[in-house]
Amino acid sequence: MATSIRKLYQDTDASYGMKLEAGESGLDRLVEWTHVIEAPEAIKLLHGRELVFTIGILCNRAGWLLDFVKEVSNAGCSAVVVNFGRYIKAVPEDVIEFSNKVEMPVFSIPWETPIADLTRKYCREIIKNEDREQDIAFIIRNILFRKSDPKSQVLNLEQSGIRENSRFLFLCIGSTAEEDTMADVSYAAEYTARAIRDPFVSFRYRERLIVMLPDYSNDEADLYVSRFYQVLEKKGLDSVYTGIGDNERGIENLRKNFEYAYDSCTIAMKESKAVERFDEADIYRLLLSVRDPELLRLYCRGTIDRIEQSDKENGTDYMEFLRIYLETDGSPNQISSRMYIHRNTVTNYVKRINSILDMDITVPDTRAKLYIAMLIKGIE
Repeated sequence: MATSIRKLYQDTDASYGMKLEAGESGLDRLVEWTHVIEAPEAIKLLHGRELVFTIGILCNRAGWLLDFVKEVSNAGCSAVVVNFGRYIKAVPEDVIEFSNKVEMPVFSIPWETPIADLTRKYCREIIKNEDREQDIAFIIRNILFRKSDPKSQVLNLEQSGIRENSRFLFLCIGSTAEEDTMADVSYAAEYTARAIRDPFVSFRYRERLIVMLPDYSNDEADLYVSRFYQVLEKKGLDSVYTGIGDNERGIENLRKNFEYAYDSCTIAMKESKAVERFDEADIYRLLLSVRDPELLRLYCRGTIDRIEQSDKENGTDYMEFLRIYLETDGSPNQISSRMYIHRNTVTNYVKRINSILDMDITVPDTRAKLYIAMLIKGIE
């Protein structure tokens, strides 16, 4: 968890005399801590996402500040605050040009401003914000997974600034890329939210990232998703899939909103669709509303499970044939073209499947049943 440079800057009292010198387009960068650094050699010890302060005590040549800022940028830090006065009089043009290019904010404060006061203030704000969001995430997980009565958590949520009748919008984000990709996805998700507003609540669940955005309108949700994928594209990340649940008000709908987001992500990953909204999931929406998975398994057991078992025992591929048969509405020409088989083979396959299932797949009602069974198989 972090906060944004923009929020810290906006909350800084005018008495500190802080001024943005360069890198305005990077104000939404995330910051996790502050450090005072003078020796460039110490920058390599930083972890990244720090707000770095310096008075420039070692600034003894032209170009020193540019080299310092470059080192800070290379270390993945979020911004630099320069204490003007005794050692550094102004931010040189080459530093401004570089900071604007890499989108890293550079601020100045007058010599009279005590750095210790600002670093203390910022660290307290970061910790306070992190504690609040962790508390919210803990309450949400209790409701979702420990089956706590949502009503019993109302007071705890309201103490964290979330009302009982808030909107609880969940996004479930999954990826088929390498596991370490999710760290970058998590950063993109938080970065996007901080640029809109706090709080940002997230946690991992079954290798997916769960994001809860309280009191987001549907328009804000669309804005979030659009910006999120812009950030992913900028980072060169693909194969990321997002499911969006219902956005109904009330803590009593929280668990349902989460389940719909998770299920929608499952659909998105199956269909290789970047974003799937539960309210646009068509027939999947109906199937996913069945919360007893055994009912869905029973439906498949009397239909396509027989085909799967036959393929397993005989080394055939009737399941693939049946899938294409249903997609093409039984068109012999399309099936022949897609599977590279003769039309007579299509007829023979249909007869064989009819025999296995003990039903006629050329009948529209039968095809509808099998199509639903195929959809169920895909979301199990």
